[in-house]
Amino acid sequence: MTPKSYDKARVRTRRPAGGRYDFEKMHIMETKIVKTLKEWLPWSTNDMEPLNEYAMLKKLAEYCKEQINEGAEKKATQVIGVINLLYISGSLHDRNAIENEFLEVLSQSESPAGLKSHLKLFPEKLKQAYLKTILEN
Repeated sequence: MTPKSYDKARVRTRRPAGGRYDFEKMHIMETKIVKTLKEWLPWSTNDMEPLNEYAMLKKLAEYCKEQINEGAEKKATQVIGVINLLYISGSLHDRNAIENEFLEVLSQSESPAGLKSHLKLFPEKLKQAYLKTILEN
């Protein structure tokens, strides 16, 4: 391909009226995790700017830990259920993010006395990942 034919084949982008891009108004591509959490757990995104999947997962893990410690397991189970759906259907990147950010935070305060009751909250696939995270740390 010669340089002249390359110039003709080049795809040109159009600038918006005024010649400048307004980056504040442009939408940042959201990940599957961010989209799912915004849809299923909208309260989890209220005070987060910009939306970052890692920060969201850590925040949800802290929330689950608080709910479990207070005895409100129903709320924690709701979050764990959504995380489980993401874990099962997610890519390797999604699963790693969940293991490294969500399960890691939950496993840091795990004790032998509470492990059995906490494992009851997790679906089977997420239970395996949780145990793996505990053993790795």
